[in-house]
This record gives sequence, structure tokens and C-alpha cells, in this order.
Amino acid sequence: MTETGESLAGVPEILGRLAAECVQQTLLTGNTVANATVKVTAFGLQGWLDLEIGAYGSDHSDRRKLVPIALERARRLRGLRVGPGEIWVVGDTANDLACARAGGARCLLVATGETSFEELEDLEPDAVLGDLSDTETAVKILAQS
Repeated sequence: MTETGESLAGVPEILGRLAAECVQQTLLTGNTVANATVKVTAFGLQGWLDLEIGAYGSDHSDRRKLVPIALERARRLRGLRVGPGEIWVVGDTANDLACARAGGARCLLVATGETSFEELEDLEPDAVLGDLSDTETAVKILAQS
């Protein structure tokens, strides 16, 4: 995986800056917890993510159910009391937006996948970026509570 893949430009910097601002970070993904852990570890991102409070495809096959699972884990395991409107789901598809909306979360869509910037913008997420190379803008968006 490390030979053929890499993290997207800006991701390590954004995660590091958000961590420095004490922003709690985790994963919501359709991957199983084991696969998600392998992927983030392969690219050295695990140090900024609290994987224990994430929500995964192994928790529920419907991604739209993952925000409440992650919020409950954050409360139970870390004593964090945050409302869904205080969190951001970052993704690159309409499914990621549906996941956020179903859980009451805000959503940043990034045109790093197969969906164009214009198509993502038409979905009306809370924010949309062409990529994550402008780390200043990404951090400004995601540090909002």
C-alpha cells in the first residue's frame, strides 16, 4: 500500500494543525475498523486520529448511521459531549454528505475523487474545496465549532 499510494497533499499538515488546536479527530468510514487502521497507519496518520471513537463499516453497513455511533463512543470513552452540529464529516462523494446530513453534522466535500468540484458544489455541502493543498483554508473551515 505504501508503495503505490500516498496521503493526499495537505492531509498531514491539516491533521497536525487541528491537533495543535485541540480539535478531536477520528474516522467515519465504510471500511472495517481493521482495514481503516491499516490504511491510516500505512501513511503515518494514526498519531492525529483517535481511532477508538471512530465509526466503521464493521459497526453498521449503512454509513448514514455512523455519526451517532462515533458521538456515543466519544461520550462514553472520552467524556466528550459534543452535538452533531459541532462536528465535520470530510469526504468526496454524495454518500459522505448523506452520512453527515443523516447525523446532523456539517460536511466539507473535497474534489479529490471521481466527482468534480462543480458536482460537489451542486450538492450544497457546508463547504467545498478543490483539494486540501490550501491548508490554511481547510483548517479555518474545520476548526469552526
